[in-house]
Amino acid sequence: MKQLKKNSIPKIYKHGALKQVRMNVTFFLEAAREYGVPSSSLFTWTEFRSRKNRWKILETLESIASISLSLSEVNRKQMKRLIRKVTNISFDPIKVKSAADEEEQRKREKEKKDEEERKRIKNLQARLTAEDKERYATKIQSFWRGHKQRKSYKLQVRQEAFRSKVAKEIFSSEVIYVSNLRLMCKVFLEPLRKAESDGKPIISKDQIRHLFGDTESILNVNSHLLTLLEPKLKSWTHKSTLGDFFLTIADFMKCYTQYVRDYDTAVSLQMELMQKNSKFAAFIKEGQENPSLSGLSFGAFMILPVQRIPRYQLLLRELCTHTSPEHPDYVNLNKAYEKMKDVVHYVNESKKESDNIAKVLEIQSNFVGKFENLALRHRRFVREGPVVVDNKKSRYAYLFNDLFILTSPVSSSEILFRKSSLKAFKELKPSGGNALKRMEKNKKKIVKLLSLKKISINYVDQGNLVVKLSINQLART
Repeated sequence: MKQLKKNSIPKIYKHGALKQVRMNVTFFLEAAREYGVPSSSLFTWTEFRSRKNRWKILETLESIASISLSLSEVNRKQMKRLIRKVTNISFDPIKVKSAADEEEQRKREKEKKDEEERKRIKNLQARLTAEDKERYATKIQSFWRGHKQRKSYKLQVRQEAFRSKVAKEIFSSEVIYVSNLRLMCKVFLEPLRKAESDGKPIISKDQIRHLFGDTESILNVNSHLLTLLEPKLKSWTHKSTLGDFFLTIADFMKCYTQYVRDYDTAVSLQMELMQKNSKFAAFIKEGQENPSLSGLSFGAFMILPVQRIPRYQLLLRELCTHTSPEHPDYVNLNKAYEKMKDVVHYVNESKKESDNIAKVLEIQSNFVGKFENLALRHRRFVREGPVVVDNKKSRYAYLFNDLFILTSPVSSSEILFRKSSLKAFKELKPSGGNALKRMEKNKKKIVKLLSLKKISINYVDQGNLVVKLSINQLART
């Protein structure tokens, strides 16, 4: 190609028949071969026409470009013009941008846009008058107040929806609760009383009283409360109140105290009767098969009053949480919640006190000999367990909040000849020697009865009472 003379290059056909295009491509390939491009890097006419293996065409052009880089600046420019004229393709080096370059370019573009926006705002502010600024400030304040009002309204709507849901739950649960208490009396209590009054008792009158407790009184109270609650729920609106209702009923809830106290005793009595009284077991089984009970057991009915007061407290807490301070029910609801908490605490403490007295009486019944009454109102049982005195003598100790008692086992001969045990022995005599052995195992005599003001308990370890005392210390006290 370097040796070509002027006007010796054939005419290049830009448009025309396939033959003319082929002549152009053939000339280009010959020129490239003369230019120094190896045959292995040249594409063929077939590849060019079918438009397959385009990478081959690019390889040819790349070879021409690499050769042109080795030429002088003048020859390189002439070669570029020639190739651009033949192929209409530029061989300027292509810059491949890295990810960092692209990120840098985006950053510059963003900074440029931000700068333009700042200039626009600055120009706009320069054109604003004092009246325009005041007008825009008023619009912004209006928008902010509207936003706060909409947010407050949405919160109020959610709270009112939740209040309505809790109020409906209180009413529906009260209806179910009263209905279940009526079923308990109808299916279990009334038939047992009727059988006892007809002279065909399944269990005794005292057992009926211990088993059901104050169920009927509780039913009457809650039936009355349901009649007071129903009108409030039928006319429920977002301004309706329930705090006054719960303030009224809180005092009535103390009627649950005796039932909760005796619940454990009632459950123990029921289990004992189910094991020992076949008539009672059959009666309970038949009652539980009643379709109106919906598969609930007798024990499930017994525990209902125990669970009811804590349920009131939980529902009141939910109401307080979702009632705004501006609501007319807010003050009374919080008062009612605190009052219901006091009632729950009172009932629980009464049960603890009852359980404690029962435990003290049980311990006292195991002692023989002369001793003062242990079941005092202020006395609380703490713990019991074996102790070792002076690393020799094994004793059994009872710890109360104000008293420490050391005891030792009593032999059968001692039980027989103690006046305090004669009555118990007469009752056990017909039962044979096994009862006497059980009595001998449980009975104890008091070795020392000490006030906690005179001694100190060193420590209590893993549920076992561990007391470090010596015989001399006990003697001095």
